Amino acid sequence: MVVCANDLSGDSRILTIYPARHVNWKLVGAYYLSDLIAAQRDLTQFILLTLALGMVIFISVSIYMTDRITKPIAELEDSMRAVEKETLIFA
Repeated sequence: MVVCANDLSGDSRILTIYPARHVNWKLVGAYYLSDLIAAQRDLTQFILLTLALGMVIFISVSIYMTDRITKPIAELEDSMRAVEKETLIFA
């Protein structure tokens, strides 16, 4: 069971209550809501930074590969234009 409660200082806490089966005990965990929100914010920033870095790497590799593929095609096109004009020089 999860309960949200305020303590005497007004801070919000999340309480998790788990009853132990074989003994008549209850295990209780208490977390400040502000700590959980801070951890969530840190995780969100890490994920966004990782995604941004991944996108930069992906775009850089894409540009590099595109250049490697299209450069020989552009050179071939220039050579064919030279053949059309009959200005191709064989060395």
